[in-house]
Amino acid sequence: MGRTPKGHFYQNPCNSLNESKKPWDLNQRSISPKIDVLELVELLELAYKIQNLKNDSRVKLLEEDRRVKHMTTYTPQFLGIPAAWTQEGGDRNAGEGIVIGFIDSGINPEHPSFAYDPTINNPFRFTFDNFSGACEEGPLFPQTSCNGKIVSARFFSAGAQTTTTLNESVDILSPFDVVGHGRHEPNKILKENRPPWENSHVASTAAGNFGVPVVVNGLYYGRATGMAPQARIAVYKAIYPSIGTLSDVLAAIDQAVLDGVDILTLSIGPEEPPEDTITLLSLFEIFMLAAHKAGTLVVQAAGNEGPSPYSVISYSPWAVGVASCDTDRTYPATLILGNGLKIAGVGLSGATVGDRLIQYNKLVLAKDAIKINTSLPKIANNSEECQYAEAFDPLVVQGNVVICTFSAGFYNGTSTLTAIIHTATFLQFRAFVFVANPTYGDFIAEPIPFATPAIIIPTTTDTQNILQYYERETIRDKNGLVVRYGGRAAISEGRNAAYKGRAPIVSRFSSRGPNYIDQSRNPTDVLKPDILAPGHQIWAAWSPMSVFNPILSGENNYVARLLL
Repeated sequence: MGRTPKGHFYQNPCNSLNESKKPWDLNQRSISPKIDVLELVELLELAYKIQNLKNDSRVKLLEEDRRVKHMTTYTPQFLGIPAAWTQEGGDRNAGEGIVIGFIDSGINPEHPSFAYDPTINNPFRFTFDNFSGACEEGPLFPQTSCNGKIVSARFFSAGAQTTTTLNESVDILSPFDVVGHGRHEPNKILKENRPPWENSHVASTAAGNFGVPVVVNGLYYGRATGMAPQARIAVYKAIYPSIGTLSDVLAAIDQAVLDGVDILTLSIGPEEPPEDTITLLSLFEIFMLAAHKAGTLVVQAAGNEGPSPYSVISYSPWAVGVASCDTDRTYPATLILGNGLKIAGVGLSGATVGDRLIQYNKLVLAKDAIKINTSLPKIANNSEECQYAEAFDPLVVQGNVVICTFSAGFYNGTSTLTAIIHTATFLQFRAFVFVANPTYGDFIAEPIPFATPAIIIPTTTDTQNILQYYERETIRDKNGLVVRYGGRAAISEGRNAAYKGRAPIVSRFSSRGPNYIDQSRNPTDVLKPDILAPGHQIWAAWSPMSVFNPILSGENNYVARLLL
C-alpha cells in the first residue's frame, strides 16, 4: 500500500517529492538556456519543498531515496540444530511464540512450508500479546492467506510507484511473491544480498514447517525444515521485480517494529554507501537502530559482493551481519567421453541411461549442426550458444549429446540457460553439455535443476580436453563440414548428494570485511560480518511464478538456494 505509519520515527518524503528529479541545490546546478519553462518551475518547486523539509524541526535527517537490491534438508543436522530443538519442546515446536518479520519480495502462501496445520499452527493455541499485524489482501493474495502460520502480511509501494511505472503483470500490488531466488538486481535500486534472492525462499529457510518433502522434476531429495519451524511469519513486501526503493524498505521496517515482530530479517540493503554521511548514520542504519532500541533483533545479510575486501554492506553494531558459508554437501556430476576420460561438472540432472546402464550417444558440437541455409544473422551468430531451435538441423541433433558454448550472448547477458533447455527439449537432444569458452575464461557454475540430462563444464581446461577429443573423432570434408561424428559421450547421475567433510567454508560470493566508515572505504573499528551461517546450495521454497528464473517455475516449488 505504500502507507507510512504515523506518529513514529519516520516521515516518508517520497509522497511529496517527484522522484524523477534529484534534490539538487539549484545554486550548484547549471541550468541550460534551452531548459523548458515548465521544467524550471518544477525544479524550483522541488527545491522549495526540499528546503521546507530541511527547515522543519520535526525532520532530523533528509536523504535522497536510493535504489536497493537483494542480497533445507541438511542444514539442521550440519549445525546441530536438533539438539537445540529438543530443549525447545521438540523439532515440531521449536520457535513457538516467536514472530519473525521478513522484509523482501513477498511470500507464496500456497507453499507447503507455510501451510496451515490445525494441530500445530492453530492461531488460538498461542496468543501474541505484543504483536498486532494485519493481512492486506490483493491480487493472488486473499484474506485466507494469513492462515496461522503466516500471521501478518503487508506491502509497500509508494517509493516504487513514484520512481517508475510498474509492470502490472509482475509487479503485483499485494504481499504475493513472484520473484524467485536468483541474482536479480531490480534496476540497481535495492541490493538483494542473496540470487533471485526471494522472500518465500528466505522465510522457509528460517521458519518453514517441519519435514516438508522436497521434490524437483519428479525426484525426491529429502525433507526440508526451517531453523525455527514453529515460529510465525510476518511478511513486509517492499521489493518488486521492476524496482525496489529505500523509502519502501524504511516504511516496512517502521511498520514491522510497530507490529511488534521479535526478529526482523533483511536480505536487502542499499546498493552503495551514503554519499553525504558516514555509513553508520544513513537512514537505513538509523532505522535499524530504532528497531534495535525497540527490542527487535535485526538480522541483515552481509552482502554478495565477495570475495573482494571492503565489500560488506552490513555496517552497524546494532544489526547482526550474517556471512554465507558452504556446507560439506555437494552434488557431483560427470561427463564421460568415449575414450574413458571423466570430466567433473555441475548439474542436477539424471544420467543418459539405456537398459539401466549408462548410455553413450553421439557427440555433436552445436556450430557443426547449423542448417546450411540459415540466413538470419542473429540466429547464425548465436548458434554455438544453442539459443534458437530453428537454427539447427533436427536430424543431426536429435538423440545426441550437443555441446553448447558460453559466448558473447552469455557474457553480455542476452543469452540464457532457459533458452538452451527449450532448444534441447524441442529438438529432443539426448543431453547437452554447456562448456566454458577460452575467449571469455572460466566461470562459476551452480547446480541448477535440469529436466533433461545436462551438465555444465565451467573451466576452459576441461573444455579444451573435450574439444580435442571431439576433433580427433570427427571427420570433415575439404570445406570443413562434418561428414561423420565419431565422438561419443555420456552423463552420469548428478542428483545424488556427496559429503566431503570439509566445512564450513566462506562462500566465494559472500561479502568480506574489513568494515568501513565512508565511500572512500576508510576502515572503522566495528568488525563485520558478525557470524557465519549456511547460505549456499540450501534447499528452500520458491515462487511458482519465478519471473526472473523461469527454469525454476512450475509445480515443484523447491530449489537449492544458490545465494543468501
